[in-house]
Amino acid sequence: MYWRMNPALLNVAFALVTTQALWACALLVFWLARHRKMTCLPYRGPRRRRAPPSSHRSGPGHHRAKDDWVARKVIYLASHLGSCRQVQAAFNRAYGYCETVGHTFVWEVMRDHAEEIRQLRRERKRRRPSFTPVGHTWALDLTFIRSHSGLTFTVLAIIDAGSRKLLALKVLPRKCAFQLLGHVLLACSEHGVPEIIRSDNEAMFTSLPWLAALKARGIRNRPCTTFASRRPRRCKVLWMRSRGSTTLFVRAKPWPA
Repeated sequence: MYWRMNPALLNVAFALVTTQALWACALLVFWLARHRKMTCLPYRGPRRRRAPPSSHRSGPGHHRAKDDWVARKVIYLASHLGSCRQVQAAFNRAYGYCETVGHTFVWEVMRDHAEEIRQLRRERKRRRPSFTPVGHTWALDLTFIRSHSGLTFTVLAIIDAGSRKLLALKVLPRKCAFQLLGHVLLACSEHGVPEIIRSDNEAMFTSLPWLAALKARGIRNRPCTTFASRRPRRCKVLWMRSRGSTTLFVRAKPWPA
């Protein structure tokens, strides 16, 4: 009589019974799947990886044939880089998410297309440099110089890509985005605001404060590509040609003990 007078209690009891039955069925299926060897269910054993089709086999190692665009990219990188290992590392770093190459493949491509690679190098040397307006693009980079006392100093250089003028050469007490932004804004107040700033892919140049400050000033940030050199080319030439002068500049700077 009490159960008939309370339909809500009947609904709750029916739901509990149904839930328990569903859980019991799920556990039974799980146990049968884990212990197929002990039951009458068919067991096929571990899966084996199938061999690739014969159309993809080439050479004694049966490695998959590369696409045409892979060879073209290897030829392009070989015209800029010197050795097979550098070309292999640059290609895998840039396109490793979809395709990778080995040392033997790179060597074979460079051997078969040696004349084409030499022609690309000659064309690149004879090509006239593109015109860059003065004040349009700045190159920014950091380097580290060790003093006689064993201390390592961080030096910042800002170069105008159009006039090759050294806009700033500063010794930084620490390497962070706010320090770099301060020197960049000081250079902008003295030489004007550029449209593009080129840098490498360090964490400071890809951080949120750096990108937000450049966007607020109307400056486009253009970091180096993944497979390119880690620093802008003009700054790299500056560090290579003026290593001694930069060392003297750092030693002449007053620095607290």
